[in-house]
Amino acid sequence: MINQFVKLLNYPEIVFIKNILSPYTKRAYLVGGCVRDIVLGIKNNDFDIEVYDIEPDKFNEIMISCGANGVGKQFFVYKLKDIDLSLPRKENKTGAAHTSFDVEYCNSEKEASMRRDFTINAMMINIFTGELVDFWGGMEDIKLNQIRHIDDNKFKEDNLRVLRAVQFSARFGFDINPSTTKLMRDLSLEYLSGERIGLELIKFFNSKHPSFGIKALYQLNLFYDLFGLKLSSGMYELLIDRINESIACQSYNQYTFLYLLNDLFGVGIEILSKLRLPKHFEVCWKQKHIIDGGDLDFELLNIALTIPLKEWLGLNTFALISRAKKLGFFDKTFKTQVHPVQLLDEGFSGKNLGIELARRKDEEIRIFLAKKI
Repeated sequence: MINQFVKLLNYPEIVFIKNILSPYTKRAYLVGGCVRDIVLGIKNNDFDIEVYDIEPDKFNEIMISCGANGVGKQFFVYKLKDIDLSLPRKENKTGAAHTSFDVEYCNSEKEASMRRDFTINAMMINIFTGELVDFWGGMEDIKLNQIRHIDDNKFKEDNLRVLRAVQFSARFGFDINPSTTKLMRDLSLEYLSGERIGLELIKFFNSKHPSFGIKALYQLNLFYDLFGLKLSSGMYELLIDRINESIACQSYNQYTFLYLLNDLFGVGIEILSKLRLPKHFEVCWKQKHIIDGGDLDFELLNIALTIPLKEWLGLNTFALISRAKKLGFFDKTFKTQVHPVQLLDEGFSGKNLGIELARRKDEEIRIFLAKKI
């Protein structure tokens, strides 16, 4: 295992930090998500290093002398050359809010690692020796493709971990351990801010395995809490099928999940403000939707009046992609001959101008389809 990390330990950034710390300690570890990603083979240059055997006052002195910035000094956290360096700490819950914690310095690797949320995030790599330290079985859980919490009582101190489990599951394609799922069912999102919830959901929206996250949300009964949606088993299966097909036809993107919640189940745009999601997610509601029972080709060309069909979020099945390509507007818009200036010259204005413009565009689409047939 040591050989696996030799290349990493020779990174210039790591060598730089080792040179600073070596006069004082040989116990300094890469920790958290960067270790998990290294083990998973995921590129990650966002390094966090936890430093042992140096008291807080001395550590502060060393950090100041090398030009590090204290980005969380009450938590013993400093930033140097884009690397976060911190002292090991314990956290004790003091209130219901996500940020209600007391922090205490501790010099024990095992005790400090217990504050981590999941086993896969609690592994440590000694930057001097390359030794992997894994008190809680993170490596085994990676082999099992599972998300598992470390300690019942510590885990329950931070309710945001419910959504972190969801987005980790979706990002890595890991199932959540049943004991962890059971524990999370008793944790409420009530005291979490919309901003914190939204940040975790965006990671889920951008994930490579969204069906795993959807499964977790369903098992945790969170569709109603988050999206105001009472999801039946049939609705759940439909959503999973549509998500999986959109991935298979390479049309899945960060907007697909919300677009489908709106398209399939009528979830309203008001959830954007509730979850403090960025304004660009409005596209999930502003793009047109196909009307069941309508003339499919006509509806597709109506959408193609404004954007190439490949840019339409609803083009997320093999059948629709095939239809769009046969129509010839997969990667270009449908250009009509009618222009507002022409209608103004004909005496149309105000509301009547818009009505006539839409009518003539519809007429051009129908003529085009008739010729194609």
